[in-house]
Order: sequence, then structure tokens, then C-alpha cells
Amino acid sequence: TGLGPTQGQFAWSAGALTFPITGDGSGWAAFNAWAAGLPAGQSGPSDDVDADGVSNLLEFVLGTDATRSGPEAVSLVKVTAGGIEYPAIRYPRRIARGDVGIEVWCARALDFATSLGSVDVSVTPQGDGTEIVLVRSAVPFTQEPRQFLRLFVTLP
Repeated sequence: TGLGPTQGQFAWSAGALTFPITGDGSGWAAFNAWAAGLPAGQSGPSDDVDADGVSNLLEFVLGTDATRSGPEAVSLVKVTAGGIEYPAIRYPRRIARGDVGIEVWCARALDFATSLGSVDVSVTPQGDGTEIVLVRSAVPFTQEPRQFLRLFVTLP
């Protein structure tokens, strides 16, 4: 009976009204359950309870404590594949995150206007509800010595 928490966007084309599904709402449900323990007025996805520069949504995805600044959870590393070095990013990821979107962007410049592409290298379960994810650039250092990597997280 009804779509429940399903999310989408109405579209009108060729005389037909459609509702393509863009998310099932599970990301919002998971985030809201987690954020219920945060201080009132500071529980939104873009809020930053501990003022460490990491949004609540990113803290949720990384499985870190939004109320305490701590060591950096995300690290930049080098990965060697076939004798070739690539820049990479390693981060913890909450397994039960619903349909929260996570992407690694690799680019030549900080504006991220031109994507270099990324390659998933590994996902290692930690046994605590998180997993360690390793993603590298699609372009080696020899081809593009200066690269920027960014972890981009969205709620549909």
C-alpha cells in the first residue's frame, strides 16, 4: 500500500507521468537511527557536532564517533599493481548504511572537473560492522604525478 519511504523524482515525457525510483529510503532510516543519539539541533547530515571538519553523514559512513575528534579515519596510500604505482585512498565503511551513496573521485585538480576514474582494489570485513575499503586512481603516478582523491558521500 503505497511506496513507503521509497524516493524518486517525478518525470513528464511523451504525455506520461513517471516516478523513477532513486532510493529506497534505507539510508535515511539508518542515518536517522544513528543520529538519534546526537545532541538536539546538531543531528543533521551536514552538521558537525565535534567541529572537526567531518560532517555527521561522513562520520556515520566511516563508523566514527561524531561527538569526539579522533585520529583520521581516511588515509592516502600508494598501491602497486603490475609493478606500477597508483595513488589510493583507504577508509573504513559502515556495512549497515542503507542506500547511502559513496564514491571515490580522482582528479588532476582540486575542482574535480575532470575525472581520472577509480578502481576498487579491496574490501576487508573487520568483524565489528565495518569494512576497510581500498580504492585507487585509474591513472598511475607515471602518467599523472599530481592527483587529488576525494571521498564523496550522499543520501538519496
